[in-house]
Amino acid sequence: MTQVTGMAPQIRSAQIREGRDCQLARLVPPDVICVEAIGEGDDAGLGPAEVLTGATPRRRREFALGRRCAHLAMMRLGRIDMPIPMGTSREPIWPAGLVGSITHCEGYCAAAIGMRDRLVAIGIDAEPNDALPSGLLDLIARDEEQSWLREQRHAGIRWDRLLFSAKESIYKAWFPVARR
Repeated sequence: MTQVTGMAPQIRSAQIREGRDCQLARLVPPDVICVEAIGEGDDAGLGPAEVLTGATPRRRREFALGRRCAHLAMMRLGRIDMPIPMGTSREPIWPAGLVGSITHCEGYCAAAIGMRDRLVAIGIDAEPNDALPSGLLDLIARDEEQSWLREQRHAGIRWDRLLFSAKESIYKAWFPVARR
């Protein structure tokens, strides 16, 4: 657990919520442990297997804070803190017996972790409530979905981004199981 002890000072710059205080906890089964961070952290404090290279400083900070949320969730599950390296498709490689998902965007990071003997997979995603970047909708949405999106008129909801986030959550749950 020395790694978590070493990480604690970097987390303090973000507000950490867990358990019933965590918004994400309302969306997952009760035996899934959720930890979320509001704000920014830094990119220090992770083990060598967890460091993100070749990314912008902001992306590295978000990545590290998401990993720290996952480490705290593992501790809440009573598990020994272990590295969460990145696989060849950029997915988290969870320690034996665990399943989970990590999400991060500007100002928000979260992790949801559960026991593999109770859950097959977990997929979470958080996105800003902004329009998708130009051209991305054509890549992620079928014609029928795009037609449906054009009909939505609920003020303040970016339905294109919500669709992307739902599909990203499904992908994060499906990929570790199917490897595609």
